[in-house]
Amino acid sequence: MPLALSRMSSEPQRSRSMAMGNARSGYESPSSSDSDDSCDTIRVSIHSGRATSSTAVSRAGSPHFGFCSDLDDEPSSPLLGPTRWWDSDSGRRRRRRDAGFSVVRRVKRRLARLARHPLVPTQPVTILFSLVLFALFAIILTLFLIYQLNPDKEALPWRSYCALQPAFPPNNFYKLSPAGVFLGVFSMDSGLERRMFVRTTFASHERSRVDNGTSRTIVRFILGKPRPEWERRIQLEAETYNDMVILPISENMNNGKTHAYFTWAARHAWVPPPLTPLPFSYANQTSIPPPLAAHDPRPQPNSPPDWVRPDFILKADDDSFVMLAELEGRLRVEMHAGLNEPTSYYYGVPPPVEDPLVYWGYLVKNKFMGGEMYGLSWSMVNWVAQSEAARGLTRGAEDKLVAKWVLLHPRAGSVRWKSDHCWIYDHPKAGTVYSHGFLFPSEASRVRRQLTNADPKKTSSPPSVLNTFSHSSVCTFGSRYTPPSPNLTPMQSVEALVEGSAMSRVGTSSHSEDPSLEPSVALQRAVNKAWMEREGRRARYEHKKLGGTVLVHFIKKNEWWEETALALLGGDDYIYSKLPSSSGRVDPGNQDNKNRSSDVEPSSNSTRQDKETESRTPIIITTSTTGNG
Repeated sequence: MPLALSRMSSEPQRSRSMAMGNARSGYESPSSSDSDDSCDTIRVSIHSGRATSSTAVSRAGSPHFGFCSDLDDEPSSPLLGPTRWWDSDSGRRRRRRDAGFSVVRRVKRRLARLARHPLVPTQPVTILFSLVLFALFAIILTLFLIYQLNPDKEALPWRSYCALQPAFPPNNFYKLSPAGVFLGVFSMDSGLERRMFVRTTFASHERSRVDNGTSRTIVRFILGKPRPEWERRIQLEAETYNDMVILPISENMNNGKTHAYFTWAARHAWVPPPLTPLPFSYANQTSIPPPLAAHDPRPQPNSPPDWVRPDFILKADDDSFVMLAELEGRLRVEMHAGLNEPTSYYYGVPPPVEDPLVYWGYLVKNKFMGGEMYGLSWSMVNWVAQSEAARGLTRGAEDKLVAKWVLLHPRAGSVRWKSDHCWIYDHPKAGTVYSHGFLFPSEASRVRRQLTNADPKKTSSPPSVLNTFSHSSVCTFGSRYTPPSPNLTPMQSVEALVEGSAMSRVGTSSHSEDPSLEPSVALQRAVNKAWMEREGRRARYEHKKLGGTVLVHFIKKNEWWEETALALLGGDDYIYSKLPSSSGRVDPGNQDNKNRSSDVEPSSNSTRQDKETESRTPIIITTSTTGNG
């Protein structure tokens, strides 16, 4: 009882002090006296063990904002019950919040002090000028970082690649059975125009397939699930051409499409069978032929009816122009390389033939094959489709991921990395380090003779000039392509894109043989002469069917695609000024030397020659939409 009375006597004084504090701060507690009476009544009731009185409610009916006890003074009072976690930690949270506010205030003060600096612009003109300077600095810094981080700062020495690479095909090439090649061209739902280019050019053209060499080569377009607005059109296109594969994933480039393609190919990829069965483990897997596309090879006489697994599965971008016979020829050699190796017999029994382990493409920095086109042999594709380790590496640059898959193979040390640096390049107008003119075997042979016969001691040129391994007669790295003459016909402009051609050198050679002629007239005569001296396809391929360009990449414009098709698929077998003699053959080297050493005819003859050149239209082999097995 004395304790309760002491508390009751102290409460009015505390309430009065609180009221005075509120008055000083401009806040008046509502019903202060009522609050004091209520607190007194509650304490007395609790101490005496009786129920609370109705006097605990405000007589005015307004809520009470006062407090009956001070938790800071009596945190362990038995009348207040156990201490709650939110009560004990409230002061700590308040200190943390105050600390955060103090950091913000310090930052604001420093910014305000910086804004008052004399060098900080305050006028609109000075602010605008400062923003312009900052933007220029950001642009310069970005360009500098791009240049420093870009590894491709100079053109690649493609001439040295061609000089070191032996001529193709080898002598026993036509004794080898064709390889089964399944080429998947990656596309997307909106790429109908590019797919039509592929269908009507290298997928079906006779100069791309070359006789029966590609009788086991299949081309299909690989797409992800189309967008809703494209779904109907893609379904109709697939039903029309029978050459499209829709993967059960969303369309992407570096988010698992390549792995999904290889997984699909391990189950559903088939090619026409060989005439003679191959001794590989997958040779017995057969299936009925699928619906044929217009560019698929026709069945060969006496060939088995069922299709078999492909020997190689390749991926290519839709901006790549592929010469199918050249591609199949390189893979054919690799397929038979293991079969021709000498083997040791065990008790007269030959060992089982191992499946080829080949990783083929354009090797970049000795790390991975470039994404424009690469391929794996069948056994490796089958392993990628079943490997959990490969399934966990599906996000990132797809060409680099394939190299990682190859390194994860259980027999990674036995995998043959085969690269072709000479016959895979970018379009002449692409301007990349991989760009040069359209290359043919005749120019590659001239490059090979030039570099192998060069002697630094007998030449008057400095050693830096001898390092012309990256020189191109068509384009220069880092510079936009400029035609040698502004008045070229379409076929002459394509001829100017051929590496080593006389037309490609018109712009750099001296053509003012007659000082009395105007420069434009002299240039036109040089163009006409270069056109007459061009090589036919038979001369460019050195009277062979194969041995040239495998792939042209980075064809970003439709115009570039047409130029590539005309350069690699068009043109005459013979030029009318270089018709073969009675023996049936013509020496292209002697004929070229004869034409290049001939003097310019008089003005009247040159004019007549110009008229003849204009009247004679070159024969162009048009593209066809049907395959030629």
